[in-house]
Amino acid sequence: MHGRKWKMAAVVTAATLVAGGLALASSGGQRVGTPSPKAGIVQHSRGVSAVAVATSDFNDVSNSSTTLNLIPGMKTRIFVPTGTQALLDIRFSAETACYGGGTSPNWCVAEILVDGVEASPGDGTDFALDSTDNGTESSASWESHAMERAIVVGEGFHVVKVIGGVTDFTGSGTQTFWTGERTLVVQRSLI
Repeated sequence: MHGRKWKMAAVVTAATLVAGGLALASSGGQRVGTPSPKAGIVQHSRGVSAVAVATSDFNDVSNSSTTLNLIPGMKTRIFVPTGTQALLDIRFSAETACYGGGTSPNWCVAEILVDGVEASPGDGTDFALDSTDNGTESSASWESHAMERAIVVGEGFHVVKVIGGVTDFTGSGTQTFWTGERTLVVQRSLI
């Protein structure tokens, strides 16, 4: 029972920080810490100490290009106190449709970046958030999809964003990555 109370206290603390606006917005300060190198992460933390959230409910053709760009509204900042490191647990979920591109095995890509570095596990455009299913999906193939990533960062403000685009194995240029309601959640746990 003692462990359960501790976990509940960590959640309440995170909620209090969010409600109070603490550690979620920059006062114009520079980011000091840098993300750790991309690698598998095995890390324990002391519980969630801050949460940053970005949401959007606008339907949007996020990107129909092989160049990954910001998925609209999916960017936030989170602060790590001086002299500490933090494990960031980052989740992105969205209503999506991925279609076009003929009968090639194309997919719609999403990456979570922290200060421009892909969070782990990450393999560039290899991760398919959604798929054209060899051209059988349509603009009405709406589905809910999600991904989760982690990264260890140092002190300072950190920018977290989700970028997206498409693959194009036949060069048709007709694939579309559509997103509807979407959410980006960043949980900070001090190490």
